[in-house]
Amino acid sequence: MLYRRRFLGGLLQIFGGKLSSIDFQKFLLLATNMQDKPLFEFTPYKYGCFSFTSYCDKRALTRDGIIKNDDGWINSDCVDYYAQLTTIDQSILRKVKREYGQLSGNNLISLVYQKFPYYTINSEIASNFIDEDSIKRNKQIYLSQTNSAVFSIGYEG
Repeated sequence: MLYRRRFLGGLLQIFGGKLSSIDFQKFLLLATNMQDKPLFEFTPYKYGCFSFTSYCDKRALTRDGIIKNDDGWINSDCVDYYAQLTTIDQSILRKVKREYGQLSGNNLISLVYQKFPYYTINSEIASNFIDEDSIKRNKQIYLSQTNSAVFSIGYEG
C-alpha cells in the first residue's frame, strides 16, 4: 500500500474512523501543511481546499475494502495505519487532533478559511464564513498574480 494511503488511514483512525468529506479535507490540509514534504497538494474548489489525489486514493481504498463506499470517510477495517506511519507523521497527526480535533463543520471551515485565504477564491460557501470585502480582496490578490513560467510536456524524442 502506498504510504500516502496509510497516511489517510492514520488520519481517519486518529479521528475515530469517521469524518465528513469536508472535515476530512480540512484536517488533511492542516496535517500536510505541517509536513516538510507534503504528501498531498490542494486546489481551491467549491468548499475550499480540495485534494484530487486524496479522492483518487479514496476510490482505491474503497475498492480494497478499507474505506466504506460513502459520501464521507468511514474506516471499514481494523488495521492500525497510524502505527505504520513515521514518528514525525504520527506527531503531526497528534498535533492536528490536539489543536483542531474539537472543531468540525462550520467552525473548522471558518478556521481554515482564516488560516489559508487562498482556498476561498473558488468557494461557493465562503460568504457564510468571511465578509464579501475579504472574498474580493482574496480573489484580487490570488487571481491577479502574473508570474511568468515556462512549461514543457516532457517530450524526449
